[in-house]
Amino acid sequence: MRSWLDTRAIQRTGLMALLVAALLPTSVAQESEKLPPAKQVIERSIEALGGRAAFEKLTSQVVKGTFEIAEVGLKGPMVSYTAPVCRQYTQIELPGYGVMQSGSDGTVFWKIDPMMGPQIIEGTERALQQRNARFNSALYWEELFEKAECVGIEEVEGQPCYKVVFTPKVGEPEVTFYDRNRYIPVKMVFRLKSQQGGMTVEVFPSDYKRVDGVMASHTQKQVVAGGLQTLNIKTESIEHNVDIPADRFALPEAIVKLLEEKKAEPKQGAAEKTEK
Repeated sequence: MRSWLDTRAIQRTGLMALLVAALLPTSVAQESEKLPPAKQVIERSIEALGGRAAFEKLTSQVVKGTFEIAEVGLKGPMVSYTAPVCRQYTQIELPGYGVMQSGSDGTVFWKIDPMMGPQIIEGTERALQQRNARFNSALYWEELFEKAECVGIEEVEGQPCYKVVFTPKVGEPEVTFYDRNRYIPVKMVFRLKSQQGGMTVEVFPSDYKRVDGVMASHTQKQVVAGGLQTLNIKTESIEHNVDIPADRFALPEAIVKLLEEKKAEPKQGAAEKTEK
């Protein structure tokens, strides 16, 4: 859902809520070394990825590629649509498993999974999805997070990186590792609480290519449970400023039904009390 931008587009898939990962970094920072302010690191990253002016020219994004769970032999096509401010739709087709969908009309966040069925995302999970769905979210980090702190220098696959911790208003801190030389994001870590429990996800974006003036990651590796499972996401195409039909972000019928049932619940409770 990217450069930082494209990476978060991938994180928006409903399947992301089912992943787990372990964060076990090895610090390589010298205690005496003075770290740059987080804002400086983030702004330099935005410039390295193309600059604010280039990102602000983008009005929509369509990403197409493949999604693979190597350990179980599942692989299929994936497509993701995003538009301002927080409208999003992602679909993944896995032969033998089914179609996974997730999205938002800008207000309601939802997902549909063959195993779990339709779900409305709420609580801290919704807060995370809302941040991830924010179009051009890298530009609005000060709006999306209460604070950001550069806490050290750590190696990611042998490359020294600035470690920046983002603290949101709702939910747990998220971490981004920026290549110390190029200022490109090379690892993201986030944790969420959902119906499935507490989950941590590590994302490793790579293969950055320039598309319409901005750098976007075309390969994503996600390590689950410290290596128990690896997800590979390969981007085949990224299109910007596409005319996306409005109904692309419309709530599916199953989600509309869930919302109606949810609205009816308090009325049913009141009716029962009246009868008693």
